[in-house]
Amino acid sequence: MQRPLLLLLLLLLGAVAGRDLPGAAQRLAPRANPKAAAAAPAVAQRGGGGAVAVSDGKSSVPVATFNLMNNVAGAGLLTLSAAMAMGVGTYPALILCVGLGIVAGHTFSLCNRACAATGETSFMGLCTRLLGPFAALTSTVALAALCFAVCIVYAGFIGDVATSLLAEPIGLSPALNSRASNILVTTGGVLLPLCLLRSLDQLGFTSLLGLVSVVYSVAFIILRSLDGTYAPGGEFFEDLVKLGDGAAPAFDDVGPWAFDSRALVLISNLGVSFMAHYNAPKYYDELRDNTVERCNMVSWPSYIGLSVLYAATMIAGYRTFGTSCKSMLLTNYSSKDRLGCIAQFATGFSILFGYPLAFCGFRQGVVETADAILGFRDGAGGALDGALKALRDAPSTEGGWRALTVALLALSTALAVAVEDMGIVVGIAGAVVGSYFIYMLPALLYTTVEERAGRLTPAKKANLALVPMGVAMAAMGTFMSVKSARNAYAYGYVTVAAAAA
Repeated sequence: MQRPLLLLLLLLLGAVAGRDLPGAAQRLAPRANPKAAAAAPAVAQRGGGGAVAVSDGKSSVPVATFNLMNNVAGAGLLTLSAAMAMGVGTYPALILCVGLGIVAGHTFSLCNRACAATGETSFMGLCTRLLGPFAALTSTVALAALCFAVCIVYAGFIGDVATSLLAEPIGLSPALNSRASNILVTTGGVLLPLCLLRSLDQLGFTSLLGLVSVVYSVAFIILRSLDGTYAPGGEFFEDLVKLGDGAAPAFDDVGPWAFDSRALVLISNLGVSFMAHYNAPKYYDELRDNTVERCNMVSWPSYIGLSVLYAATMIAGYRTFGTSCKSMLLTNYSSKDRLGCIAQFATGFSILFGYPLAFCGFRQGVVETADAILGFRDGAGGALDGALKALRDAPSTEGGWRALTVALLALSTALAVAVEDMGIVVGIAGAVVGSYFIYMLPALLYTTVEERAGRLTPAKKANLALVPMGVAMAAMGTFMSVKSARNAYAYGYVTVAAAAA
């Protein structure tokens, strides 16, 4: 029954991917802090300094749709199969993926409606105007936390991919090839110099590179799920059996309709995968002839297309490896699979040069959070104010810029080394930050606009149900992600102890 579903998803994916849309696109990032603008004039973005647009600086509906899909789709989709493998059946997983994609599209539309009513072109401006400065501060902290989580995940993925590629294809000795050492060497030799750059314009090529790596990886994952090379008797099956440690595909007795609390991990991972709502004001502002109706012509096709893309990848990965799926799906494949090695290299290379863009958002968020807290304290003075001012003003001097960059990079790298399962980070970030940006905040912004205009009908007020839903999903998703992490580490400890005995 899974094969017809997968073929249908593949056909739909081909229809989405086959659209004749021009150029590469921008991955927008947090707005720059005015106090740090002179020191860090470039914002973290993909696309060489601008989204695909025409000479008037505005985007058409097809181009904006392409930009939004490219903004959202990323390495997060490679974690979905592992989240499904925790015990979610095929049909509930598909329903969750498509259903949450539709909800995310709806709440993105709510943000557009709030922009149309207020004329705001920045997310923080929208929050400040409608919900007050504390909501803007909360959003700044949440966005910084999201970028921090992305940095941890990216560094972890780099370590996983590097370890896999250096093992078999290159044959590097295990004594010289560990995940931790690869992360540390890459951070010191590549990421630190890139993160110290004042301008990220030179990394504009990563938009197209990221798009190519995602398309190739998805096509490869679907191909391997259909060609039988990882099934018993297949070309690569025995290679994984010899590796042991749960590397070979395994399919426990999980029914097609299996659904319990473990599905919360998948819901949390989808929260990260569908999140781009903090960029909604930018898309609204940059769309030519921007109306709510035209914005909906962008958001709905984008999120429907993303739902199909995620569902195809998730089901294909699970169909290939079952409960053996790893958080970084590409590391499941045999090192003798040349197409798989290409997918790992392309993804790793894209993540390597995409890391500074996420780090820029993290660094900006930290500086802006310090500035916002100072505003709330209103000159209270003391050691805390001194520390906050030093943090806020750090980018204004070369020494401060370097010290702040090294400190934040060291923090994210240390956590990437310590946390081996990147699905845990994705799950917690999706549960907390994803629920905040996708469900809670858009509902509050939209209903506030409608209430002030005297148009808050019962049907519109029903959107507020997304707020308690988001709170519940954040709490339960975080609990299940932490619980799964504890179980995974406990299992690893027992396995190592048994092997030693």
